[in-house]
Amino acid sequence: MLRSESLRQLLIISSLILCSISDGFIFGQMSGMVDDLRGKESQITLNDADVSLIASIINATCIMGFGVVALLSEKFGRRKTISILSIPVLVSYVMVYLGQDMATIVTSRVIVGVCYGGVLILTYIAMAEYMNPNKRAFYINLISATGPSVGTVLGHVLCLLLHWRTVALIGLIPTGLSAILPLFWVESPSWLASQGRFEECKKVYRELFGKSNASEAQLELLIETERAKRNEITGNKRNFAIVVEKMRTAMNKKYFWKIMVLGAVINIYRIAAGKLMFSTLAITMLQELTESSNILVSKYINILYLCVLIHNANLMDVSYYEILGVSKQAATQEIKQAYKKLAIKYHPDKNSDEAVQEKFLKITEAYETLKDPEKRRKYDIYGSHGAYTRKYDYQSQSEYNNLFYNGLYHNDPYVDEAVQEKFLKITEAYETLKDPEKRRKYDIYGSHGAYTRKYDYQSQSEYNNLFYNGLYHNDPYVVTLSSSTFYVHLTDGFHFINFYSPFCPPCQNLADHWKRFAEVYHGIVKVGAVNCKYHNSFCYHNMRIGSYPTLLFYPNGKIGNYIYYRGDDTFDALEEFVMNYIKSKIHVPVVSQLRSSEKPIAYVLEPNNIDDNALTRIAFHLKGLTTVVVIDDEELRDDLTEDPDTVVVFQYKKNHIEISSNDEKTIIKKIVESLPKMEEIDPNKLKDIRNKLRSGANKPWVLYFPSEDDDKLLLHQMKIKYPNMNFGTIDCKSQQELCVSLQVESAPCWAVLKWGGVYQRSYTPPDTFIQTAADVYNLHTLSASELQRILDGDVGTWVLLVVPYKLSWDHIAEPFTEVSKHYLDSEDINFGIMVCTLQTEQYCRRLAQNQPAILVQEGRNQHVYNGRIDIENIIDFIQLLKDSGSVSLSEQEALGIMTLSGRKHCWLVAFLPASCDRFCQDIAHQWRIIARRLRPLDWMRVGVLQCTESRGLCANVRQPTARLYLLNNKQHYTLNLQQKSEAPYILEWTLDHIDDSVEKLRWHTFAKQVAAEDIHPHMYKRPWLVYFHSPRCYHCFEKYPDFALAAIVS
Repeated sequence: MLRSESLRQLLIISSLILCSISDGFIFGQMSGMVDDLRGKESQITLNDADVSLIASIINATCIMGFGVVALLSEKFGRRKTISILSIPVLVSYVMVYLGQDMATIVTSRVIVGVCYGGVLILTYIAMAEYMNPNKRAFYINLISATGPSVGTVLGHVLCLLLHWRTVALIGLIPTGLSAILPLFWVESPSWLASQGRFEECKKVYRELFGKSNASEAQLELLIETERAKRNEITGNKRNFAIVVEKMRTAMNKKYFWKIMVLGAVINIYRIAAGKLMFSTLAITMLQELTESSNILVSKYINILYLCVLIHNANLMDVSYYEILGVSKQAATQEIKQAYKKLAIKYHPDKNSDEAVQEKFLKITEAYETLKDPEKRRKYDIYGSHGAYTRKYDYQSQSEYNNLFYNGLYHNDPYVDEAVQEKFLKITEAYETLKDPEKRRKYDIYGSHGAYTRKYDYQSQSEYNNLFYNGLYHNDPYVVTLSSSTFYVHLTDGFHFINFYSPFCPPCQNLADHWKRFAEVYHGIVKVGAVNCKYHNSFCYHNMRIGSYPTLLFYPNGKIGNYIYYRGDDTFDALEEFVMNYIKSKIHVPVVSQLRSSEKPIAYVLEPNNIDDNALTRIAFHLKGLTTVVVIDDEELRDDLTEDPDTVVVFQYKKNHIEISSNDEKTIIKKIVESLPKMEEIDPNKLKDIRNKLRSGANKPWVLYFPSEDDDKLLLHQMKIKYPNMNFGTIDCKSQQELCVSLQVESAPCWAVLKWGGVYQRSYTPPDTFIQTAADVYNLHTLSASELQRILDGDVGTWVLLVVPYKLSWDHIAEPFTEVSKHYLDSEDINFGIMVCTLQTEQYCRRLAQNQPAILVQEGRNQHVYNGRIDIENIIDFIQLLKDSGSVSLSEQEALGIMTLSGRKHCWLVAFLPASCDRFCQDIAHQWRIIARRLRPLDWMRVGVLQCTESRGLCANVRQPTARLYLLNNKQHYTLNLQQKSEAPYILEWTLDHIDDSVEKLRWHTFAKQVAAEDIHPHMYKRPWLVYFHSPRCYHCFEKYPDFALAAIVS
């Protein structure tokens, strides 16, 4: 049974096919009409000029339809526009049926032409927005080629059987259905998103494409893209100027004109070749060719029909000359050169794609025929069927297998055998895995040398999953990086980054080796991966990645340069490469005598039982914790242990541990367990620690929440790295309530208690978090109750970072921390991070919907930051709030300003309606910028009336508006803030009205007043200070207020 999504798409496809049949029927019906009107018995007599006009007028008027559909579809959506454009076609058919003169017929053709052009474009738009990409090409061919052809043929046949006026009435049926059926569609999700109707968009998208992970990802991307576009349009009122500038830039590019000229040539050629004219005059032409008025029974039509079939059959097979890209007159040498270029490009050794391999076979087939003069002569005479003989044909299954697996170049001395062998393995693996039965046997019994494309995809959802998530999604050891998290990830130590495409076979082959390498070297090398198919711009433009996979090794982390890895894509090669750098940092000596046990020391008694690389990894993990040495002396070995199975002996003071395992994880775990224990923290101890920190103690505490099977190696490593800090552990299994109160939902986890008793939980790796968190003692991790107290206005000024449940905020963490560090000396401002869980999600969603939000809470006043996430802009936003004070006005204060008698200053007031959210927040921020810029004018004041309900004065505030009230002047000036919403433009408007010290110059006034004085100086000459700027230059508007204020103040 078909799913509801399939039924909706079937309805849409059926409607679009009817639209295309209706379009074709227009020309078929017109063919019979033109033929009849040219007859002597017709009431409306047409000459050749009239016929030409009727036949060609649709070509000209359809261009108008392109413009009409753009306006209608943007206003009414897709489905209503199709219905609207189909109604005039119905009217035109009625006009044709009733028409008794030339003017009526021509008018009907004009109407049809406009609507035909609109529907033609709209069908392609609808296909793009309603159909899945993997089926889109098929349906576009069906609708653009098959549908019009069926409609045209139907019109031709009916006109031969019935009167053309009757056929016009029959045309009402497909056109009427084309007008009615779209009314039962759902609206286009893309159009709904472009109109800002995001909730409707979500509902409709899921009705069309379901609720799979892939479709949800596409939906999220669509909404995010359209929201960004709307924000850009809303935040910038210079959109027309930007569009003009982009058009001017495009017109300066050579490729723009190439596209325009090519498009024009194609359309002119199509019209000049008579594509539409033939459809219109087909019946007349056939009657003249057959010299019969009854062409359906003419013997000549059968011959013509047969010729058409033969012609179409020949067109279905692309000629060998076209395959090789040469002309029919090409010489043999030219054919050889063309084949050589194509063979290099499409050879199976370089391409595993089945379609490319099939193309290579066709290229070889064409070359084998055309290089032989005799075969070429026969091909030119008889075509491919008579000329082509398969030199390598097969007569049995064994011969087929030999050709399939060994190919044409088996044992060829000039073909690389290693490459050939690899290609054969690839082919063998594909043949095995594509067959379900063979694949089942392979999964049970295996196969030597089988190749598997593990990450191939068979559906659109699988493709989307690979495209968005990549090959390493949710891998516990490989960090998936993006453009926003890449540089945050780079810290100290070794880093190895894989830049790959999930659809690249070498990248897929590397995936398992890369995951194994990341697991084995976890804690030594930070292994990451960037999906360059999704983050294409970052890989290509920022990192200059030109091929996949590209592996970059950072031996010194973010300090210094990276090194290109040039080795094989195998675990052994990766390990060998990295070990060269690790061994430069750590050395495992061979000792000839026992050392003091006052410091931890691990003796490796059987170095042959532990792999050399594993021994180096053990020593690297235990660096600073335990000295690892090798004993290769039987007497020393006997002094340490009597057990012949002991591999490692650990000694520290009175501790003596013998380890029989040669597994590196087991050895590390047993040694770490033998080190001194960390202090356990319970609620009373935690309370005591916070009290001491609030009383002036300045040595921070690092809290570690271990998991049940944690070896605590990282904890001991951090203690060695940060000796000036206290360390303690909290067991969430026994201290569950304490962990919940500290916002720890899962272990392992890190946190810091710092000066003043401030608590901050880590959401990043501890090696980068601990020191930074300890230094920034004004940054808190907030609980739900603490956040509520801040929002209630009980605890002063706070800068908050609010992160809704399961949203990424890695790109915000570092700049937000740096901003809080900037305000360390400010006692009146604190910083807090609220990362919501499923239980506390209700608090975050009130403040942030679909992305993390930064906001400043001053008592009960809340200011949301909507700018770019960078340190400088966030600091400027906070500083502006601190310096400008409150610019808010009450309704009574606004009424006093509007009254001349109560006005003591010149006022610039923004009136903001109640139904205005983010836009009005942006306006309030711009008003604070304006207040800071106008501070030199002591007689100037700035204010904002933010309406909360539509009563009193606010009942008249329906849109954001600025008013300028001058001192001692009843007149005021008004500015629509939906047209100019940024501070530079508002300042220019304001300064032009409050003072005329700056004279506006044009080229002729500049020449007359400024330049003329230099040419003809006089005794009263004054110097001119002229500010040159362009209306297209935003920075010019930013700097203009300083120039104008200098003129006013001076």
